[in-house]
Amino acid sequence: MFAGTEEEIVYVRLQKPELFRLMRLKLADLSIIPVHPNETKTEFEPALSADGQVLSYVQNRGNLSLALVIHDARSGKDSEIPPAGGFSGPRSPVISPDGTRVLFSFADQTRRLSLV
Repeated sequence: MFAGTEEEIVYVRLQKPELFRLMRLKLADLSIIPVHPNETKTEFEPALSADGQVLSYVQNRGNLSLALVIHDARSGKDSEIPPAGGFSGPRSPVISPDGTRVLFSFADQTRRLSLV
């Protein structure tokens, strides 16, 4: 997934058998760095806003327990939608073209969420 000005690509790499990590490839020099170098939880399904300022991804919080994390680089703040009970959680985030909304799927039909 291209980040912002198409000078970088954000992708997921299997770091070790129990850890998937978000990585950033800079196309100018082909350098690769982790998006979150100190993270010990698996992160996957990244989505970026058109300007590269909003990053959303799914993070594994335990045995099939998934949370959605939304990072806004403009404010430096993270927001999250925590895991639901049982084996469910948000998946497949997509960020609106203007970067103000995140759409995602959620397997639990009893829960309705709205981001403003």
